[in-house]
Amino acid sequence: MQVALHNNVKSYNLTAGKSLPEWLAAKKKSKKTGGLSAADEKRVELIHDFEFPDFARCVFRTANGSYLFAAGDYPPRLKCFDVNEMSLKFSFNADMPILGGVSLSPDFRKFALRGEGRMITVHNSGNIIDRLRVPHTQRCMEYNPYAAELLSGGTGHEIFRINLDQGRFMESFKTASDDGVNAVELFRGHGLVLAGCENGTVEAFDPRQEKPAGTLTVEGVGGVEAGSSIRALCTDRSGLLFAAGSSTGQVALYDVRMNAPLLVKDHMTSLPIVKVAMYSGRQGEHTHVLSADTQALRIWDKTSGKNFTTIDAPATIHDFVVMRAQHNLAEPYECADSGVIALACDTPKLQVHFVPSLGAAPRWAGFLDALTEEMEESAATVVYDDYKFITKAEADTLGLSASEVSDGRVRPAMHGVYVENRLYRELQAVANPRAYNDMVDANRKAKRKELNADRITKFHRAEGGAGAAADGAAMASGASVMTGATRGLAKADPTSAMMRSLTPQAVELLQRDPRFAAKLGMDGFAVDKDHPEFTKLFAKVKDQQDKAAERRAKHDRAQFRVVHDLGDGADVGTSGAADAPGDADEARAFVRQTAAAAKAAAREARQERLKSEKHGGGKSDGDGIQMMEASQSVSNLGATERQRHEARRVQRHKKLTLAERLAKTGK
Repeated sequence: MQVALHNNVKSYNLTAGKSLPEWLAAKKKSKKTGGLSAADEKRVELIHDFEFPDFARCVFRTANGSYLFAAGDYPPRLKCFDVNEMSLKFSFNADMPILGGVSLSPDFRKFALRGEGRMITVHNSGNIIDRLRVPHTQRCMEYNPYAAELLSGGTGHEIFRINLDQGRFMESFKTASDDGVNAVELFRGHGLVLAGCENGTVEAFDPRQEKPAGTLTVEGVGGVEAGSSIRALCTDRSGLLFAAGSSTGQVALYDVRMNAPLLVKDHMTSLPIVKVAMYSGRQGEHTHVLSADTQALRIWDKTSGKNFTTIDAPATIHDFVVMRAQHNLAEPYECADSGVIALACDTPKLQVHFVPSLGAAPRWAGFLDALTEEMEESAATVVYDDYKFITKAEADTLGLSASEVSDGRVRPAMHGVYVENRLYRELQAVANPRAYNDMVDANRKAKRKELNADRITKFHRAEGGAGAAADGAAMASGASVMTGATRGLAKADPTSAMMRSLTPQAVELLQRDPRFAAKLGMDGFAVDKDHPEFTKLFAKVKDQQDKAAERRAKHDRAQFRVVHDLGDGADVGTSGAADAPGDADEARAFVRQTAAAAKAAAREARQERLKSEKHGGGKSDGDGIQMMEASQSVSNLGATERQRHEARRVQRHKKLTLAERLAKTGK
């Protein structure tokens, strides 16, 4: 269990730690190592098996406070938990992803589930009672116990009413929003139905009338950004207050008797509001409002809008529920809420948090009050949740006035000030209108730089400057500057185009050129010869050269054969004519003529060398000329390298056996 401190309010994370199988394995292993670690010893599992294989989608409770439903993936599964036993009551796999649900009875015996698309299923404790499709793609669902109706909102301007008593569709509620309805909520006190629409309005319907009872425009009023849509609604027990969460991160609190909001709470994240709930205190009054975006759950005072505390989620939030302080309740099922909150996130475990300052532990988990003080770990403090810290120099640049300091919107601290997030954005927009564009450009450049840093290169530049100085001196003396791979190529072929391009004259021209003169002595031109990759690459190049030389020698042996010397007195022309097979192959005749001329020249050179040795007493060096002639299998000496390679491939294929040919073709 971990504890976090936000605005001097402690919140305990009851999900932190290992799952039960992991904890048992660690405990078994710890017998050999000397005991569990401190984190494993402080592990708390409030509800057994309160998790899913991949992630949780939704969570909701029953009216009597004794049961809790949760749905998640994968595969799509619904679980019902009995809080009295703190364990699983039952579970089953569904044939559709479950996006939401409502309890139709005070306990677990009847409930309805909303799936992806248009499907709604009604269940009892044993099986599916009914399965029906609605004429639109669903976005929300609510149950009206006064008329036994399921209310389904989604794409289109209608809210479809399904009467569970009569088993048929009733006349639907028609809104003015053609883009759809995102949220439906019911006033438990008087039965008025609220609809949060995509066009930023909230419409109220009385089931006894066909037309809307009233329409309220939320977007663009009282601090709510223009163009935003309504994503979440909640009502209080008195039947007078309701809260509307927008897609831009604002929550507006309204009185049904007023057109203007009582206050607007901004999450300062510009993230859509997922869910809003009224917290019922010990005296039955709604003292706080809980609003969650996709990043965090914020608890704030409903009268002043000040932050009470914030619960950060490890992943995207889909839904949350507040546990009731009592269980096994009877009608009218009214009691205070507890300080335990369960969040359905993109994590396998449902995140359970306990805030003692908000409310006491549930009666079925009374041991939490005694354990929290003993089992708390490191605390994380967050100061000024709605403020941004800037230095004094930046504050002077923005032009903060004394009136803003006196109003409390700016609070001095250490070597700077804390500024309200909204005020900081306004001042930043005035001081630097291009701040947003500059930020986008900087992020784009940083991302491009990060991508380029992952590119694979053959060489790594040396960090020091000794190698660069040595290379610069070599260039100044007229020597060519080459990498290890280039030197290896130079040894193999000194007459290559690369070697000819690195002459002393070319180096001198580079030194005179003002574009390169300052660059040639930089450390970036240094070659780290001791680097392992340099040695590895040089060895690889040398190995490739040796293999290429071996292939060329093998090719020469296959194409030509050695012609032995016939002796001094032999008639080359007669010998060649006698050895000729009599065919008309011009290539063979040309080779024999060339060989005869070369033999005659070699014989004359040998005779001259013998005469010089006889008169001068010198010794012969033993050098000679080895003559070659084309083999009879060579049909075309003028063929290109590609043609000869194709011919060799055909010859190799002909030598294969039938089994090898079938294996090669993959049949």
